[in-house]
Amino acid sequence: MIDWTIVAAPSGGDATVMNPTYPQPVFSSGTVPGQYAIRGCPHVDHSAGACDELAIWVSPNNPPSANADKVEQVPCDVDTTMGAATVMDIGPSQTYADLLAATVVP
Repeated sequence: MIDWTIVAAPSGGDATVMNPTYPQPVFSSGTVPGQYAIRGCPHVDHSAGACDELAIWVSPNNPPSANADKVEQVPCDVDTTMGAATVMDIGPSQTYADLLAATVVP
């Protein structure tokens, strides 16, 4: 079981993680655009070495129209202040079906 929490948000950020201990949590972007960071930690170990963080960019633009295969293209900007990162394609027809599948275990 993984515990998900928002650990960084833009000023006034109102995003939430719904069902943060379920296998498939839901990130709700709220109304404030900007970069958010969510951390996933094993339920039994919240030490830094056991956890992983994901950066999520919430765009101020309207979301794209839905596609039949449920794949959405969302514009992303590079944030050089976050350091090195791994890009993971997450979605029903992508490399990883959901956030839990994308969790990297050291």
